[in-house]
Amino acid sequence: AKTNQSFMKLLEKLLDEVYMKKFFRRHLREFFPRAEKILYFSSQKIHALSSKSFLICYDLELFYKKDFTKTEIVRGNHVKKDAYKLMVYLWREFLKKNQYAIPKPLYYFDKIDYILYKEFRGEILRDFDADKEVLKKTFPLVGRRLAQLHTFKTPRIDLFPIDHETEFLAKIYQKINDYAPDQKKPYQKLIDKLL
Repeated sequence: AKTNQSFMKLLEKLLDEVYMKKFFRRHLREFFPRAEKILYFSSQKIHALSSKSFLICYDLELFYKKDFTKTEIVRGNHVKKDAYKLMVYLWREFLKKNQYAIPKPLYYFDKIDYILYKEFRGEILRDFDADKEVLKKTFPLVGRRLAQLHTFKTPRIDLFPIDHETEFLAKIYQKINDYAPDQKKPYQKLIDKLL
């Protein structure tokens, strides 16, 4: 209950426009190197699937030298740290090669597995409404991009560390015990072998 309370407090801060505007001001040069100041800021909770799955959208209007302004959209999402590390790595590699573009990761909040990233401008394939001509042109590009991603050399990141396996198996066995106690015997043998 205590960790859920601290999670909820942090989530409240992420939704607090005053707090987040100050946060973006502190990190302005880091996130947007040429920006001088924030002219406009708003946030909106977009989506929540569960108590720990949410998406927040931050709209910023930034002022640059010579009276130039630009609107930036930053999204916040609940992801594991390994996904953030992989996103940082991919973003740097694609930037080096000047190929394609992926959302730029900006910041990671460790305590609640929350990432801030610049919104990637573009169209989503599912929004094309099955227009055959568009799909004929798009699918080969999507295929090439996926092939490139699958051949990409990435650093080794343990997405499921070994110390979590025992805990995970114990939780599964407990659920079996809770919901189907008459079925637990074969699973107990399996878990004993795995551990």
